[in-house]
Amino acid sequence: MIVQLLIFIISLGLGFYLAKLVSGKKAGQAGVLPSWRINIKNYIFWPHHWLIGLIELVVCLLFQVKIIFVYGLLLGIIIQGLTYKDFYYVFFQKDKYPF
Repeated sequence: MIVQLLIFIISLGLGFYLAKLVSGKKAGQAGVLPSWRINIKNYIFWPHHWLIGLIELVVCLLFQVKIIFVYGLLLGIIIQGLTYKDFYYVFFQKDKYPF
């Protein structure tokens, strides 16, 4: 039990650190990996890395993945993504993005 908790905490920190390493330094800035932005008429769908991580986390839960390291890593990525000021800009009008 203690070992699993330790693995979870270490993987959470690693996920946060790796996401910070490859993501943009500020809201709206490009990171090492390019952002996916999908144009839909006058709107943009922007699946941030925290949203992709959340979807992956839900899939892991649905398939009952038993690897605690994966959960910590994904949760670290999600938490890091939520630190940006623009984390809630997922589906918005093209002219409404302030960053």
